[in-house]
Amino acid sequence: MFRYFVALALALAAVALRLVLDDALGKTGVSIFLAAIVAGGWLGGVGPAIFSIVLLHVVHGYAFREPPGMWDTSLPGVVGTVAYYVVGVAIGLLSEMRRAAQGRAQQEHAQAVAERERLHSALVCIADGVLVADAGGRVTLMNAAAEAMVGRRLAECRGLPWREVMALHRGDDPQQPDLPIDRLLAGPAAIHGSSLLATPCGPPIPVAYSAAAVRSPDGHADGAVLVFRDESERLRTEQALRNADRRKDEFLATLAHELRNPLAPLATGLELLKLSASDPAVVEELRAMMDRQVQHMVRLIDDLMDVSRITRGKLELRRSRLELTDVVRQAIEAARPLIDQAQHRLEVRWPQEPLPLYADGNRLTQALVNLLNNAAKYTPPQGRIELSVERSGGEAMVTVSDTGIGIPADKLDAIFDMFSQGHENSESGHTGMGIGLTLVKRLVEMHGGSVQASSPGQNQGAAFRLRLPLLPEAPAAPGGAPNGRCPSPLATRRRVLVVDDNADALITLSRLISLLGGDVRRAHDGLEALEVARAFQPEIVLMDLGMPRLNGYEAARRIREEPWGQGVMLVATSGWGQDADRARTAEAGFDRHLVKPIETSALEEVLHGAGRHGAERLAR
Repeated sequence: MFRYFVALALALAAVALRLVLDDALGKTGVSIFLAAIVAGGWLGGVGPAIFSIVLLHVVHGYAFREPPGMWDTSLPGVVGTVAYYVVGVAIGLLSEMRRAAQGRAQQEHAQAVAERERLHSALVCIADGVLVADAGGRVTLMNAAAEAMVGRRLAECRGLPWREVMALHRGDDPQQPDLPIDRLLAGPAAIHGSSLLATPCGPPIPVAYSAAAVRSPDGHADGAVLVFRDESERLRTEQALRNADRRKDEFLATLAHELRNPLAPLATGLELLKLSASDPAVVEELRAMMDRQVQHMVRLIDDLMDVSRITRGKLELRRSRLELTDVVRQAIEAARPLIDQAQHRLEVRWPQEPLPLYADGNRLTQALVNLLNNAAKYTPPQGRIELSVERSGGEAMVTVSDTGIGIPADKLDAIFDMFSQGHENSESGHTGMGIGLTLVKRLVEMHGGSVQASSPGQNQGAAFRLRLPLLPEAPAAPGGAPNGRCPSPLATRRRVLVVDDNADALITLSRLISLLGGDVRRAHDGLEALEVARAFQPEIVLMDLGMPRLNGYEAARRIREEPWGQGVMLVATSGWGQDADRARTAEAGFDRHLVKPIETSALEEVLHGAGRHGAERLAR
């Protein structure tokens, strides 16, 4: 609307001017109207131009023409009138085209500015370094990541040759420079590679880069963009993964070796039992050996399971007030067979005062046994092992040192890592699985303590110093000393049903329960167990889980559905002992979950607790 007001004002001004100058200009005064039409069309466009033409045509026809009238029908009059209209419309069209072109130019400019801002924001935020150079290889732009990696600011680098700003060298030959931007400006459209980036201070940084040429419409290289990334962390991660994979392979090989070691004397011992059954002394010697080897395998498997539980945060401590010296004595007793077997001399320095702890005695014993066994394994025969217990401020300190093969200096930092092997080939013939010291560290840290390893070097022994917070005041202890249970003989014979599809496991377990005072029946699967139980009415059922025809879970559910099965103590016996496995057996109706191989003390506890358990279950 404003453009029409401008056209009207110009037309009125033209009329006023012609009125003033009409006598002087005569017929040429009409040129004033043409000027107004041209100005209105140029400023306002086609619409205002036509509006000016029509308005001034009317004014001219009735105010300045003789005789008055809109149209002069003479040829000159028609040509002149048409010329006015054509000129006005043409000027209006040119004006519209000019404005459209200006609008497009402004829009394109705004888009270019927005694109530049987006690009600038992207360059600022991107974690990779970006360097832009012109056709002469001079720096025009660097983002913050590039500034950080080259150690220089854009303000001081702009206009400098890019080779002076960042020095790249070939990874396979650090003496040779790598010049991707120079190569781009001379030929290819894009380059990818890796190099070493020299830094003002510190070692070179390994970088991976991609570079692309910026080309004009005629194909000429106007510049280049280099994007580069610090590869240090990725290379470290890849190396760590390779090391972990190597340690995993070593661990699996060592695990197979460690499990075969006890299996070999067990297999030989079974053959000797066949040949020496009539010699009680030989039989007793073989029995003791087999017991030691089985316990060794159990400890290996228990360590694996404990490390898994700790890693997943599933291991819970059962704390009570205890004396550290009691824990140490139990650890020495457990480790004594391996120490005596290697003919080591164990020297113990006891504290002069009580060292009370609030801790899980069994887990601390396990940690100390691992340290003593570790010292015994890695010390040549007839070596010396020292164990000292003392107070250090508000902490108890236990040090286990030996005269063994020591720990290389480059392995000290990683000795507590999972699957870490301190030695490729142990001179004592023991390699270990690389989890014992990991377990020690995790268990001690769960108690709020710490453990450190030290060694003067190869074949100069090693020492492990364990620190635990002392208990200033004894809290209410939810239990006695660790491992303090002493089962009493059975007052009455318990009716026990043993269920297992493994014939050897079924025979040995049922015979052991008979020796402990149980009245035993056997079943080979879940269906047979139900049939035997209906007639036998057992007080205790020890049942395997994975069996044909009917598994242990379903058999337990069916027993609980029977009237005689309400007070029965159901005990799951399985090689699986994770928390999820225990939760599943509890859901099926089992009261206890014993992990194979089952310890005699656990069986005694089940037999002694059966009567009380049945009464409590029936009272619910």
